[in-house]
Amino acid sequence: HTSSLCHRALPGTRAQRKNGKTPPHARLAVLVPICWGVDMRHNSPLTQVHRASIVGESLLRVLGGSSIESVLLTSGFPDKALLKGNLSTYTRIIDVPKASLRFHPIFRRDWERFWPPNGHVQRRDDGKCTALKLHSWNLTEYDGILVMDSDCCLEEDPMSFMQSMLAHGVYFTAPREKYSRQRVGFNTHLFWLTPSRDVLRVLLDKAAHGDFVPYTNTEQDVLETVFSSHAPFYQVPKNAHRLSGGAENLEQFARRCLQLPASHPRVKKYSTPARTVAAAPATPQPQIARSSRLELIARSRAALQHRLARLRDANGATPLSHRTLDLEATRAAPRPDRGSEVKGLTGP
Repeated sequence: HTSSLCHRALPGTRAQRKNGKTPPHARLAVLVPICWGVDMRHNSPLTQVHRASIVGESLLRVLGGSSIESVLLTSGFPDKALLKGNLSTYTRIIDVPKASLRFHPIFRRDWERFWPPNGHVQRRDDGKCTALKLHSWNLTEYDGILVMDSDCCLEEDPMSFMQSMLAHGVYFTAPREKYSRQRVGFNTHLFWLTPSRDVLRVLLDKAAHGDFVPYTNTEQDVLETVFSSHAPFYQVPKNAHRLSGGAENLEQFARRCLQLPASHPRVKKYSTPARTVAAAPATPQPQIARSSRLELIARSRAALQHRLARLRDANGATPLSHRTLDLEATRAAPRPDRGSEVKGLTGP
């Protein structure tokens, strides 16, 4: 396939795409990424494995006899037997070298980089793990991929949605979100993409060099910077997300995703708290020491008081809040001849 950021050769004939039909040889996949490290809620890698196992079981129910493949994208797991033993429900397990995950978070304002207008930036430390999602663009053996987080499960068959995306040539779409970022962005817990190695290189460069507008300091910021959040939006398949009406623990998550009662053995096996696994230590983020912040506040306050004192002296000790200025009189007053004040020079 020939691919680029704006265009990619689509499968099938022009007539098939015009009629909204997907050719039978189109290869589609639902992809779930998990990484050896903590997530945004600081859950252990083993908890992520359990969640991915629940999602894998739910995909068997949702996809049924569909030709859509279920793919698990992993990185950094030292024990491969752990994945094969718990995640055998997936069609494929693809491992990405940990060295390939590069992400440069932006926590402080840098005048040479993008910065949000309101200055609100989250201090998340899972940016490198979320960059694993970007490697989905490398799977060019697929014509289209639906990427979903391990704390999200589908509640309906995505086949009609994926066929529609292919038929209309949609290369990326994700749910829109605004919240406190004061602009329209994405919520990338579930999104559609058309694989392309050219797009992959753009995304990886943006992530590795911090060349994006920070908000969550995850791959979501990279996607918001590269793709348009104001383009026509396509409704993604119905899903249950843990952060939006989903579950806060594994047992509730299993009950919601598998559509089974709490007494069912497939749900009860997740009731025992997952064993804590020591994750890789998070990279310490640059922070301003408390003493430095207090010193900075004191300096700013002293400078402001000094400036107010000079203004009072210049205006006859009149408080600034009670002083009125006659703007018309100020404009009408003759300007002094500044040239004559300079030593050695005379006016005309």
